[in-house]
Amino acid sequence: MLKSKKNVATRKDYVVTNLRKSKSGRNYAVVFRPKVKDFVVANGYNTKDGTWAQGYYGFKSRKSAVKVAEKNARKFF
Repeated sequence: MLKSKKNVATRKDYVVTNLRKSKSGRNYAVVFRPKVKDFVVANGYNTKDGTWAQGYYGFKSRKSAVKVAEKNARKFF
């Protein structure tokens, strides 16, 4: 299960709501974008600079984004 990191903002334009690290060290995050009012699954999330390698956009709920993030993370565990 993705651990909740509620209200951990890494950039001004979004908030990280969930974050998980795989055994290989890759981060998987669920990010809320207030301006767009959607959630993003951020694969390869960099906690230092707030960027990510691959994103899945347009989730209307955190719950639906978390399901996809967990599915993606399981591929690498």
